[in-house]
Amino acid sequence: MRYYGGKEKLLEPIRSLLEEINKDRLEPIGDLFAGTGVVGKALRLSGHQVIANDILYFCYCLNVSNLSFGDDECFEQIDGFTNAIQILNNLPPRHEFISEHFSPAGSASRMYFSEANAKRIDAIRISIEEWRRDKKITELEKAALIGILLKAINRISNVTGTYAAYLKDWDPRATKDLRLEATDLIRTGPAGQVFNQDIFTLPSSSLPKIVYLDPPYNQRDYASNYHLLELISVGWFGQGVVPSGVTGMTTDRSKKSTFSSKRTVVESFGALFAIQNFETIVLSYSNEGLISIEELVDMMSRHGNVRRTEISHKRFRSINQDGSRSKTIESLIVLEGGKRG
Repeated sequence: MRYYGGKEKLLEPIRSLLEEINKDRLEPIGDLFAGTGVVGKALRLSGHQVIANDILYFCYCLNVSNLSFGDDECFEQIDGFTNAIQILNNLPPRHEFISEHFSPAGSASRMYFSEANAKRIDAIRISIEEWRRDKKITELEKAALIGILLKAINRISNVTGTYAAYLKDWDPRATKDLRLEATDLIRTGPAGQVFNQDIFTLPSSSLPKIVYLDPPYNQRDYASNYHLLELISVGWFGQGVVPSGVTGMTTDRSKKSTFSSKRTVVESFGALFAIQNFETIVLSYSNEGLISIEELVDMMSRHGNVRRTEISHKRFRSINQDGSRSKTIESLIVLEGGKRG
């Protein structure tokens, strides 16, 4: 999944560090700013149980498709998961909300998706909503199907990375046919639990002792940059949604993170490190953060023993960004022991 701050290139050191901490796999690992779920998925495939959380619903759906299902039966009301995917892939296309507002088929002529793929997205997303309305699927099954749809959308969207803008010419991948893949529902490894909340509202009984934290610590607004994926996930049904401007923005400003504001970032990190359930914290943080790495380490040191590893990697660049600052220094900071609260 193309995503700001995605950890695909840093997976090995992150996973190795967490496996060192949880070597006996006796504790679940929390991925509590999970994003698209790259780290949580890798941990599950390595045999760890994962508790994931993200405030954005599209991220919740992706993580449900990665973490929530095991080998037991699911989608029983529609004759099983394989049948559900087959039905959705064979639906006739429909010209509805997505094709009208986010493809050349509509009056705005936006080019996020080809006309054919946008009509497939409409047909599939509407059918998922109808299945849930008719109680043919559970809320968790609905989220999983949306997550699988999002993974398919990622393979054919006409964007460079974020959905803050679309390309003016068709990328070759955008001309391919959208298709749901049954393998996008991960069922290998221990099933976990996924939440869709602000981290500070999570029930304490659900918080694990070992947590990996990758909060959005600069001014990038994920709700805006991924507005279209959030809209497809939440749905537009009966809500009077009106896409506006060149990009069709429909952002819910209430989902902007307090970690993405200079005014609230220090207070938010302070509250995060004080959560009493956490015995070991592994924090990802880069040199592009709103506060300095030295200040952050000092804050963490008030709560226990801190060690730090630095990794240099190529910076994520999206459309309209130049090549300056092409390298990012990512720090993995471990906080262990000490007193919380």
